[in-house]
Amino acid sequence: MGRNRLNLPAVEQSLRTVQREFPKINEVLRSRRDSMTDAVVENMMAGYAFVDWAMADDTDLLDPRYVAGLLELNHIVLCGRDPNSRQEHRKHFQATAQRFYTQEEFNILKRINPDLNLPKSDIAVVVRQDGSGTTYAFTNHLSAISDEWRDRGPGVGTLIDWPGNAMAARGNEGIAGRIKISKGSIGYVEYGMARRSGLAMAWLENKAGQVIEPHGCSGLATLLNTPLPENLRVFFPDPDGQDFYPIVTDSWLLLYKQYDDAQRLTALR
Repeated sequence: MGRNRLNLPAVEQSLRTVQREFPKINEVLRSRRDSMTDAVVENMMAGYAFVDWAMADDTDLLDPRYVAGLLELNHIVLCGRDPNSRQEHRKHFQATAQRFYTQEEFNILKRINPDLNLPKSDIAVVVRQDGSGTTYAFTNHLSAISDEWRDRGPGVGTLIDWPGNAMAARGNEGIAGRIKISKGSIGYVEYGMARRSGLAMAWLENKAGQVIEPHGCSGLATLLNTPLPENLRVFFPDPDGQDFYPIVTDSWLLLYKQYDDAQRLTALR
């Protein structure tokens, strides 16, 4: 029998405290959540009891061999053990099971790259938690190349509601750090951060059908070959040059016209 057990009374006490404070908590959430009712707390407690049983039985629910147990935990927390409630949520259960067992993303990648020995593991997506121009440039490109993303997905924005279970981090530094420590992760940062952090960068197919390696010149080629309007507002959702990397944006610096510090002026130049 396992030595580690959960203190279920203490867990319930903490949940009840959160339940009492939840209206205030909900006020500051970016996306409002449904009320934390007694039924919700009871389902969560049933889930903790299930985890406690697994710990007592030395069952690692994160072990692929026990994936059925992890699915059952999902079902318990969602709707408890009531058969009628489970019948109402059957479509959710089917979709979750398909996610666990079919790994459709893996199958698609395997069809595209039949000769590569790809690891059979989930892809962890890392995104910006805060609003950013980097997110705008990335989603602007996704909307340009995907009708599904533009018309029925999150669309373009500096801060969007990402589909799936994306991991969020603040700033380019936060995303780079999360990618480095998360197995099977993929995210987006500006080129300089990716280079300084030693991250592997994706070669992408551009509008001209060329697969382009990310480097300083491939992004610069787009910027140098696109005229700037008078208001300096220009976007590159899907540049069509042969040698253009497909995701590019400008970065602007606000500088003084004059500097008293000659050394600083030299450095800026």
